[in-house]
Amino acid sequence: MRKEDLKQRAKQRRVIPEESWAYLEDLGFVGEALDKSFDEEAVEYIVQKFDELAAASPNRVASRTRAIGRSEGGDTVRVPLGELELERQAALEEYLALCAACDADVYRFRQKALKGVVLSEKDARKLLKSPAAALMETRFFEVWAIPVVGHTAEVKDYGKHLVSEGTKYTATLAVHPPGTTREVWMTTWAGIPQTDKRRPVALEYPDGKGRIVAREVWSISLLGELREAGEKLSKRYRWQSAQAVWFVLTGEIPAVPSLTVIRSFPTSMYHRDTLITVEASPWVSSRTVERAFRKAQIKTLGSSGGRPPGEKNLKLLRFVMERTEPLGLLKEGKRPPDAPEGMTELELVTNLRYMKVPKGKELVREWNEMYPQWSYKDDTRRFWRDYNRIRRAVAVGPPYQ
Repeated sequence: MRKEDLKQRAKQRRVIPEESWAYLEDLGFVGEALDKSFDEEAVEYIVQKFDELAAASPNRVASRTRAIGRSEGGDTVRVPLGELELERQAALEEYLALCAACDADVYRFRQKALKGVVLSEKDARKLLKSPAAALMETRFFEVWAIPVVGHTAEVKDYGKHLVSEGTKYTATLAVHPPGTTREVWMTTWAGIPQTDKRRPVALEYPDGKGRIVAREVWSISLLGELREAGEKLSKRYRWQSAQAVWFVLTGEIPAVPSLTVIRSFPTSMYHRDTLITVEASPWVSSRTVERAFRKAQIKTLGSSGGRPPGEKNLKLLRFVMERTEPLGLLKEGKRPPDAPEGMTELELVTNLRYMKVPKGKELVREWNEMYPQWSYKDDTRRFWRDYNRIRRAVAVGPPYQ
């Protein structure tokens, strides 16, 4: 069964908002449903999970702003919370939104730009896409009798000009109502602190599917002020900036994750690794946290968890490395005999060509004396085979799932 088919059939049984479906998908329930053997079983499963979440917190499923992004160089592993944990998370989200409605920056922006009201989703999206809101200062809407909600605008001309010690941005806008054409500008003077914030910036907000999108706005514009308010709220309430922007406009309660599991993949030219980072509120049960880590571990290593290296092989790796000089040949003034003619000294260093490793027979003899229980006798071939295997296992790890 395809995901779209599952979604369509589930919606025939329940009214499932797009935000709720995205939430179910993030928690991993959609994927689990698609793994079921029979289509009807998959539909029953996802409907059951929707009902459980709705029962645990009726507002939690349908009315939270979730701005979905992908962590840089990694991915997020979704793990469902327990019923009581969901209830506590919902309570925290509602409390923060209640307080944030009285936040000075929220109050000021809503009074100045929105006449003290919040917008419908439709009006908010129109405002976020308005060229006038992206380029005009908030005060000009009143001065030029332009309604913040309900206007349309078109950019007739846009320019960026170098002026003495700075940059001047200009735009010509046709705005309806009142049916007027106006020129606006923003000048940034290099080296003058007061103008440091006068520049084009990126405003992030959630699209109709909850994904983070961005557009360029002038920092002095109405949307530039909205962006600044969103950045401040993000730091105060643990919201994403995109979520905060949407809250200021619509009052919709942002989601506050209580458990986040992220897999990142630090690498260099010498190794490849996976790092599992778990961030949890202190009231999330240890059992839930353990289940979250285990899910990320299985996603990385497979259900078997990967075969851990034994003590003997780990000692073998450290034994050889302790006797290896990273730049041994360079210190002796020798060029690696198999080095290509065109390679520079730096290239040879970074490609590990100057490493000096003792001869195999010497290493095996010393190893046998130190660890007679793991003696290789005179078998240098098996010694190097085992060393290379454990080196790859530590530096590269098991195949990623």
